[in-house]
Amino acid sequence: MADYTIDLCEGGIASASGYATGYSSSSDRAFNGLTGFAHMEGWVDSALSGWLQYQFTTPKKIEKIRVFSYYSSGIESIDAFTIQASNTGAFSGEQVTLYTGNNPPNVIAFVDYEFSNTNAYTYYRIDVTSIHTEPGNSPTHIGISEVEMMAKIVVDANPRPDNISELYHRKQIPIRGKASEGFIRPTIQQFFTSKDFEEILSGPSYVGQSYGGGFYIGTLGGYYLICSPVEGVSTELWGGHGFAVTGADSLIDGYQNTLDMIADSQDHPAANFCVALTIGGFSDWYLPSKDELALFYANRGVLEVPGLAGSISDLAIPHYWSSSEYQNTYAWYHSPDNGVTYNVKYGNKYARAIRRVAIE
Repeated sequence: MADYTIDLCEGGIASASGYATGYSSSSDRAFNGLTGFAHMEGWVDSALSGWLQYQFTTPKKIEKIRVFSYYSSGIESIDAFTIQASNTGAFSGEQVTLYTGNNPPNVIAFVDYEFSNTNAYTYYRIDVTSIHTEPGNSPTHIGISEVEMMAKIVVDANPRPDNISELYHRKQIPIRGKASEGFIRPTIQQFFTSKDFEEILSGPSYVGQSYGGGFYIGTLGGYYLICSPVEGVSTELWGGHGFAVTGADSLIDGYQNTLDMIADSQDHPAANFCVALTIGGFSDWYLPSKDELALFYANRGVLEVPGLAGSISDLAIPHYWSSSEYQNTYAWYHSPDNGVTYNVKYGNKYARAIRRVAIE
């Protein structure tokens, strides 16, 4: 199973073939990380066919697209469609077709579509040629709630030094107070700790590996991410409902979010639970950010492989808090059924701690 990045649709331009009047939908809302009713959090076109497009700021090699279509009275989920790519945006014959298929009916959830792609493109388009017709529904509109686009994670065949000696002799530090005299290397005792031998010199090799007190779930922001086993799970409030937490709005840095929550004047039980943990000798656990939590869910199929040591079979639990604040009364959380959305901070959800190790 290939590892994929998190959703890369951020900072680009969304567009569509058309928009239905009388709805609050837009093409931008189909790429905003929220799922729900298509006319509230997505794109609706008043036609039986049409296209939804995303323009990246720089070309990207997309190899997986997730589509969360929607159906309700008058709005139908997509059926036959193609995924096309272009570097001009004209889509007048120069485009390439990366995928052709059908979206299943009666599904209000993400459906994943993987395909082969050898080039990076700026424009990616979902071209819908037909929609489903559910019994009792007279469809006049296309409905897509959310789209996510991802690239395969390219694994360096030799990402770290093969042995202690190689890493040790790469490392030099300035002589304190004597910079003009050049550099010296630290002693082996100064440079390494017992945790360095486990983590810095022998990083995880596959997603789902038992590692660093938990399970390796992928990389993000220059770190290996490790989710906790069942000891690191608890039902908790996010806390501080009605009060904004200064700094706790990062979508990728859950560690800093958690520090900001702990330093806040309000009580934040989910963050408190995570930082109080010591598992496998490690005490640097924290509440994951929105994107770190999304990576956890993206790889949950690997993590649920039967027979994994220390099985984390409770992944079926539907709702996990992230440390990313949405506004003073809401915070982001993740559901395997509905993807990333937000909820009031006084709601009880599961907190699952993670920790991270810098990629050298």
